[in-house]
Amino acid sequence: MGDWLMNLQMNWRKCLLLLIDLGIWTAAALTAVYLCGRWDLGRLHILVVLLAAHILVFHMAGIYDIIWRYVTVEQLLGSIAVEAAVYGGVAAVGALAFHAHLFRFCCVAFACSTTLWVLSRVCYVALVTLRQGGIRPVGGEGKRTLIVGAGEATHLLLADMRQDERKLYLPVALVDDDAAKQRRKLMGVPVAGTLDQIPALVRELHIQLIVFSVFNISEARKSEVLDLCASTGCKVMKVQSMRTLHEPSEKLERKLQNIEIQDLLGRPPVVLESEENRAFIGGKTVLVTGAGGSIGSELSRQIARLRPRKLILLDIYENGVYDVQQELRRAYGGSLDLSVEIMSVDNRLLMEQMFQTHRPEILYHAAAHKHVPLMEDAPVEAVQNNVFGTLTTARLAEQYGVKRFVLVSTDKAVNPTNVMGATKRCCELVLQAMNQASRTEFVAVRFGNVLGSNGSVVPLFERQIAAGGPVTVTHPEIIRYFMTIPEAVSLLLAAGAMAKGGEIFVLDMGKPVKILDLAEKMIRLSGLRPGEDIQIEFTGLRPGEKLFEELLLSEEGTTETAHRKIFVGAPVRFETRRFWALLGQMERTVKAGDGEETRRLLGQLVPTYHPENAPAGGRETVQIILNPNAAAV
Repeated sequence: MGDWLMNLQMNWRKCLLLLIDLGIWTAAALTAVYLCGRWDLGRLHILVVLLAAHILVFHMAGIYDIIWRYVTVEQLLGSIAVEAAVYGGVAAVGALAFHAHLFRFCCVAFACSTTLWVLSRVCYVALVTLRQGGIRPVGGEGKRTLIVGAGEATHLLLADMRQDERKLYLPVALVDDDAAKQRRKLMGVPVAGTLDQIPALVRELHIQLIVFSVFNISEARKSEVLDLCASTGCKVMKVQSMRTLHEPSEKLERKLQNIEIQDLLGRPPVVLESEENRAFIGGKTVLVTGAGGSIGSELSRQIARLRPRKLILLDIYENGVYDVQQELRRAYGGSLDLSVEIMSVDNRLLMEQMFQTHRPEILYHAAAHKHVPLMEDAPVEAVQNNVFGTLTTARLAEQYGVKRFVLVSTDKAVNPTNVMGATKRCCELVLQAMNQASRTEFVAVRFGNVLGSNGSVVPLFERQIAAGGPVTVTHPEIIRYFMTIPEAVSLLLAAGAMAKGGEIFVLDMGKPVKILDLAEKMIRLSGLRPGEDIQIEFTGLRPGEKLFEELLLSEEGTTETAHRKIFVGAPVRFETRRFWALLGQMERTVKAGDGEETRRLLGQLVPTYHPENAPAGGRETVQIILNPNAAAV
């Protein structure tokens, strides 16, 4: 009901402006006729042509979609240019069809029309402002707010703050690095200094809230500025987007949001070209296992945008994959051929029926148990699902002619100290062994921690801060690489498009992040003080956890690819016959439910697996075997 009323109100305003414009254009045309007396008054039907042309062109150019109380100089000049185009077109056509004096008529009419039109918009904005309570002076109620940036986004934000009847925010000052804006005012709020002066201004002006309202800024500079903001002890928020600022129906607090961890990475998001991905995915049948998880769901979204012939979502957890299914149906309707399969990847019977039914051409394997501490206590289930689920899926992919199989791997597979990491390294070896003599191209993609994924540290910290603490960190020196979910998925898609078979792809993830620094920064950006308002507790390294993760084995090295942010590791040499024999033994221990023997055999399959919590200082040699002439796979 509320949306309907809002749309009715907006349409009424459009109709009002259109009626005003019709009056202006008619008056301008009649004035031009009067001033250009030699023009034949019997040809006033030109007026009808002018009015029709104005309405059509203004509507197509979106002039009536502009929110005039937020109008920018560029929008105003663009509207005048559209009007000039209307008169110019009519003048050019009319001068040929009727009389040369029509050109003079159009010039006079354009001058009159533009003057009246601009005055009408100024009066309209003034009336709307007065009707909504005018522009309140600085002072009064609300949180004393410092806004970072003095551009268009801040102009829109200030208008909302001034017109907010609840007076939640009191804009006290702006900061901007543009020298031309210093000591000037935007809607009555002074630009009090540069971004580097934020801490001093917070103290001087008794600021309670900082709002980040800059979009054209480098990621490195943004990280620096947010560090300055965090050092002040103020709560820090940011403008959600320019789109939400232009949306009059949105409440002010919904246009602002907390600083996200992506803003703290200090590097631009990795954006990979999509044309190769589109050519690879488009028109093909694609299967995503683990489609209800963090990575699998984003994979499904990005694949759907690439227009596959068919998309199959497979997961054992029906709630997660149901959400993805409903989201894609809302977004694409019947234009996307979408199927959902509920099953475990280690159920060979059901998996084979699924392959027979759908015949996928490309497979992204994201199904896995990934929680490190839980898998330490459940090694049999970890191996059954991760290793033998991957093996079952890979063998069926080969049997049913899948062109390319892309495994979602992890940096925890490198010199693993936990069961989960060891199982993922074992999966990589399975694919490399199978790729040696298969028409299916098997490839793995290895990356670090994914921001916002299920079970990741950032959502945990957010919940702990909201609950008043404590925030738990396992070790004061622990560090991790981070990437966003869209980044991780774009890497998976790019790897699938460029793979030849047997590769392990790695993303250049920038600098690692110290988890303690991350926790402290998140507390400060919430307007709280670590160690005082929110305590930080060190709980000790969990079973299988390392102080830092690596992305490559020492023997793998790196080779550049066509994408400057993606590298490929060289295959490690190992004896496949012994590998398959050990894998067969481990399958029997898994069926017997023998956790200790399963863990021991996993160590033989992955010699770099050392289940201890020692800092990963050295990198052991990765050779599964004794045969010096073993083939590289």
